[in-house]
Amino acid sequence: MASNATQPLPDRHALQTGNGTDSYGLFPVVAPGGGNYSIKLGNDLSGSQAEKASYTFTIPSGVNNYSLIYQYAVVFQDPGQDLIEQPRFDVKIYTSDDSTLLPCTSNS
Repeated sequence: MASNATQPLPDRHALQTGNGTDSYGLFPVVAPGGGNYSIKLGNDLSGSQAEKASYTFTIPSGVNNYSLIYQYAVVFQDPGQDLIEQPRFDVKIYTSDDSTLLPCTSNS
């Protein structure tokens, strides 16, 4: 779960909208069919920076089967570090009542 949370930093967190394309990956900055906004984490700098975003949503009461679809694109540089220090992207989904990691929801 989040630790040392801060407000968005202008040079490392950006809410994006529109029809633009990413300058490195050349993919749309907003996922087609995925809504009107995307969040961009990170910047062009190196040097041990890390970004984190969280989003809270509520599953309607009485619903026992619920699907969550999220779209993402990732662009990394290879700084030549050991595997444990390489850039990575993780998605994890937790319950809000007791912070239990839900099975089959993690993606790394």
